[in-house]
Amino acid sequence: MMNRSFRIGRDDITVVCDAIFVRAEIDVLRDALAWRRDRLARADYDDASAVLVLRGWMVLDDLLASTSVFGDEAPLTLTREQARMLCEIATAYVAERDVESYQPAEERDRIALLRTQVGPLMDLCCEFALAQEEARALREPRLPV
Repeated sequence: MMNRSFRIGRDDITVVCDAIFVRAEIDVLRDALAWRRDRLARADYDDASAVLVLRGWMVLDDLLASTSVFGDEAPLTLTREQARMLCEIATAYVAERDVESYQPAEERDRIALLRTQVGPLMDLCCEFALAQEEARALREPRLPV
């Protein structure tokens, strides 16, 4: 996800990030997302906000799944909220699943790859904040000096 750029989205307000992800990165993020969705599916949804949170995770999973038509590298266009969700899921998965007890090799590999993604995902979230500030400054009317 090193190759990324920011632009104004189709609504002419929202900042989005166009990034290239490696297939392995997408696959482990989807695994972590499935883990999170499984945990969320067990919860009771008594209010609309909880349902909207679950729907957000489902939309993100659909977005990641849509990259299956690409080969080893896939383009993704992310919103700030989606980038935050990816960072949150990678961090939570590593924190909860990286235990001292036995882990199959596949799980250790997944945790290791997710661990390497946490820093770049945090950087992406920070870059989003800066990009949104720049976009806001461009939209604000300038006072004559």
